[in-house]
Amino acid sequence: MNALQNSLLTLLSDSYGLYRMAQTFHWNVTGPNFASLHALFEEQYTDLAAAIDEMAERLRALDVMIPVQLGPSSSGIADLTEADQKIDATRMVSRILDANMAVAKSARALADQAEEASDPVTADMGIGRAQVHEKMAWMLKATLQ
Repeated sequence: MNALQNSLLTLLSDSYGLYRMAQTFHWNVTGPNFASLHALFEEQYTDLAAAIDEMAERLRALDVMIPVQLGPSSSGIADLTEADQKIDATRMVSRILDANMAVAKSARALADQAEEASDPVTADMGIGRAQVHEKMAWMLKATLQ
């Protein structure tokens, strides 16, 4: 696997971990901001479901097999040990904010590598995902203020 394919697989793994986190938080959030956070987490995991499929299909177009189990990347996004515990809504927002920022970083790295490799399709995918996660991070930061 080349560096570009590896970066796309990292973004896929990070996105899948974030998807699982958003869905788990959607199910488990409680408190005075329940309705808005429940909806925000659902919006995120719904978006991620489509994005994950596009990333996996792009990997297949690049002749890379998708692992049966996507493991955590170096950013550790797929590590959901704390998500399995009962945590308050503020901690959920903080945790998913950090995850969005890490996924945005993975997406920007993918875009840079794809541009260097003259692969505009993959570069566009990375740029688009970075935009989505940077916007979500902004929205999550605003809920903590």
